[in-house]
Amino acid sequence: MAEEWSVATRVDARGTIYPVPIFRAKKALDSLAPGEIIEVLATDPNSRPDLETWAIRANAELLGIEDQEDHYRFYVRKGAA
Repeated sequence: MAEEWSVATRVDARGTIYPVPIFRAKKALDSLAPGEIIEVLATDPNSRPDLETWAIRANAELLGIEDQEDHYRFYVRKGAA
């Protein structure tokens, strides 16, 4: 899936648990312009529902989730201000 999107920033939250992946994703997304995309790497199984809910609340679009062998990859596009 990564080939479909131009990722502006990668957030590596592997090895952390809630709420760290959300905090790191928010910090990265806040620094981007509307329409830009972050990639979030996480190992916490709960990051999947957490990031889905957070994206809605953050006026962002969760473009996709990839289940890797040892982590998840999330692609999130920043919405309009």
